[in-house]
Amino acid sequence: MTNVGGDVGSLLFETRMARGYSVKRLADLSGLSPSAIVAAETGRVRPDGPALEKLAAALGTSSERLGAAEPGRAPRVIRGAEAKQVYESGASSRSAVGHDGELWGVVLRGRLEVSIAEDDFLLESGDSIWCPSSLACEAQNPAEEPAECVWIDAQGANGRSH
Repeated sequence: MTNVGGDVGSLLFETRMARGYSVKRLADLSGLSPSAIVAAETGRVRPDGPALEKLAAALGTSSERLGAAEPGRAPRVIRGAEAKQVYESGASSRSAVGHDGELWGVVLRGRLEVSIAEDDFLLESGDSIWCPSSLACEAQNPAEEPAECVWIDAQGANGRSH
């Protein structure tokens, strides 16, 4: 199944048709009204998060798959050099705050002290961390040896590396 139109409505329609569901059947399974489903499929409205979850569950797929059809939500490869950060002894960094999205980090080597809002964490090789991008995040290497970490800062629909 391809989504040539690149929008949620087209993908929703294609998925519903592939399952052999009528609009009424999808409405019954999802708990949404038939008019809401038609409006979403025709692009008159874009389903919000809860509606997308209900539709995805009724169609036996994920909201991420349906939501990936939104402009700017296509999968993106972030190469190692783009995401990897090396902290020399005592080095630190701060993330940009005040935007929608999520911040993910994994320590590849060494140790990293991470402060998120008012919580402090000591991460070691193999540990990972997540937080909403709306929170202040600071990372510092407390050790003598360098620490290597990968950060992914997914800002709303546009993922980028930190």
